[in-house]
Amino acid sequence: MSQDPRTDDELLEAVAARDSGVLAVVLARHGQALATAIRRSWQGVQAQDVEEIAADVLADLWFEYACIDPARGTMAAWLSMRARFRALDARRANSRRASLLSRLHSLTQQAASRAEYASELDAYLAGLDGVQRRLVYLRFVEGQPVIDVARAMGLSPKATFSRLERLKRRLATTVGSMEAEEDRSVPTAP
Repeated sequence: MSQDPRTDDELLEAVAARDSGVLAVVLARHGQALATAIRRSWQGVQAQDVEEIAADVLADLWFEYACIDPARGTMAAWLSMRARFRALDARRANSRRASLLSRLHSLTQQAASRAEYASELDAYLAGLDGVQRRLVYLRFVEGQPVIDVARAMGLSPKATFSRLERLKRRLATTVGSMEAEEDRSVPTAP
């Protein structure tokens, strides 16, 4: 408890009079109650967060002192309630921040996986001969129908279809082995 003889109502009047030294008295008198209210509202809160929230509550007191009506409740009750609200807001913000960081981490891993996949796909395509690469390009990049690909390549539609199917199976085997490798490298949740 603070050694200052003034009552809370007198301290509130000093805040209204813009006596900046009064905030130290309010903190000395009500700091423990503020910390308790914060800890009850946010289990596992860090000490630095308790201090920041308490400072925010004192700033709220400084700027919103007129909201405190002694006829409706005490300054101590207002401080405690404000500390609880501030702690809940900070806890929610912390949870959102953690969720965003988790999503960012996941997206980063996905981008790395895509880059690796693209690199392996490029290596696969580089391993094809010129005819196979042109078949893949015409059918899957340009999206031409098999009949048009056959005409452009000077092949029969049946031969073109057959070659494309073999290329797709080979690609599926390559992609399957890449995915299996990825599955082994990604830890699973317990």
